[in-house]
Amino acid sequence: MKQEAPHATPLTTRELSAVAGVSVEAVESFLGSGRTISLTSATKGATAEAVRRFLEERGVVYQPRVIAHITMRGGIGKTTATISAAVRAAQYGFKVCVLDLDPQGSSTLAFNAAPDEGDPIFYDVWQNPREFIPDALKQIRENLALLPSSLENALLDASLINRFSKESCQRSLRGAHRVRLRHHNHRLSPIARHSRDIHNLRG
Repeated sequence: MKQEAPHATPLTTRELSAVAGVSVEAVESFLGSGRTISLTSATKGATAEAVRRFLEERGVVYQPRVIAHITMRGGIGKTTATISAAVRAAQYGFKVCVLDLDPQGSSTLAFNAAPDEGDPIFYDVWQNPREFIPDALKQIRENLALLPSSLENALLDASLINRFSKESCQRSLRGAHRVRLRHHNHRLSPIARHSRDIHNLRG
């Protein structure tokens, strides 16, 4: 992965208390001073690691899952939904990886993580995940990584035009999950409307 991960805006202890159904004082007592962050004079936040530990103590199970926002239409909120869910999940202690498959790269631009020239994107990764995945992911913040996109991902349509290419893409994407992304609890993918052949992929 590239880039040093800055700390995200934390979940507040008040939000965590509402989710758990306990008092703010009980939350802060469990976390201790070392795992809370002063946001204002009256508000404290909790690190993602602390939130996860707190919720796991109360029976929450962090199971891996894949979430894809896919539609034939454009401009209806795929990117917004992906980013919002990813950031929120990371606050709750999930380890999240966003796969930006849209050639427009809206999620990539929103995270200010445009790939440098020569950096691998999904078009490179699905063909050879074992080689490219380690260098392709960018760490955005604590618990949140991104596979950035660029216009070259538009070439996916041509690569998937026949059945052989499509089956190769399916196998390679599954391989990419196993190679590196298995360490993430959530994978969210905004997909462009013209990348219609990808909607049958399974993690």
